Amino acid sequence: MSASENLLQKEAKMMKLEKLIAQREGVPTQPFPVPVKEMPQRCERLYTGAISNVPVRAEEIRANEKKIFGWVAEGRNIHQITETGGYF
Repeated sequence: MSASENLLQKEAKMMKLEKLIAQREGVPTQPFPVPVKEMPQRCERLYTGAISNVPVRAEEIRANEKKIFGWVAEGRNIHQITETGGYF
């Protein structure tokens, strides 16, 4: 055990965190609600969904920036642009 671990343990005792630490370090007794065989498919779907959303979001940002550049070219100030949905 290192000196920094001892210091952290002393600090935790002073803060009376024993119950919280025991709860956080405990091993749950209930079974995990997702079957192990199903986990890879779920992770793959989440990853695929997140990745496929990136181009859509990038296009939304690009379209909003085009609007903002147009508003700037028209001579609008920052307050007017943010009131109409633009951001800085």
